[in-house]
Amino acid sequence: MIVAVIPARYNSKRYPGKSLVKIGGKPMLQHLYKSVEKAIFLDDIIVATDHIKIIKACEEFKGKVVYTSTSHVNGTSRCLEAVQKLYPNCDNNSIIINIQGDQLSVKPEQLSKLIACFKKKRVKIATLKKKITDSKEILSQSVVKVESNSKNMALKFYREVLDPDKSSFFKHIGIYAFRYKTLKQVSLLEKTKEEKKLSLEQLRWLANSIPITVVETEFDNISIDIPEDLKKI
Repeated sequence: MIVAVIPARYNSKRYPGKSLVKIGGKPMLQHLYKSVEKAIFLDDIIVATDHIKIIKACEEFKGKVVYTSTSHVNGTSRCLEAVQKLYPNCDNNSIIINIQGDQLSVKPEQLSKLIACFKKKRVKIATLKKKITDSKEILSQSVVKVESNSKNMALKFYREVLDPDKSSFFKHIGIYAFRYKTLKQVSLLEKTKEEKKLSLEQLRWLANSIPITVVETEFDNISIDIPEDLKKI
């Protein structure tokens, strides 16, 4: 089974209610949901939220939605709760894709690349990277970068670039695919100091020796973190 989950928390610290911001007359969440629907190889698409306003919005555009706890500190654990509620007997090798609700859209090709990684039994988590061509993104600490080795395994995720003259940099595209058993495992891990410092949850996984496969995509994704990001559209 392959399930895409869109965690959509209403009370975002930096931009409350951003999932419902209207773009072209429709909530951003609706744009994202409809783009994910184009990936016809998915068995299900679920919005996991903690707020009645998002539930009502999903009902209006006929998106599948499930109510989750307000106590989640990240989208990963919210994804897990949603899957456990709807699929209590979910197979450990099912693939669960976490697509953050602050994205405007995703490409089916991106999701297909992630899923293809799991043909190898050793793969537990897969994510995406995109080569950076804009020097402003290289220097921006709001843009998360990833470094991987020749076997496509993540070595580190970081924000600050110490050597701007390096030949190439890759932006991390924040979509994660997990084997269900790994999703359960990472949700139990305690935060690390480095994760707290950089606000990068994936550092916790690496610190606990959980490998992350990184595959390159030619597509960039627009993320809306603050109101000013709407200018990107």
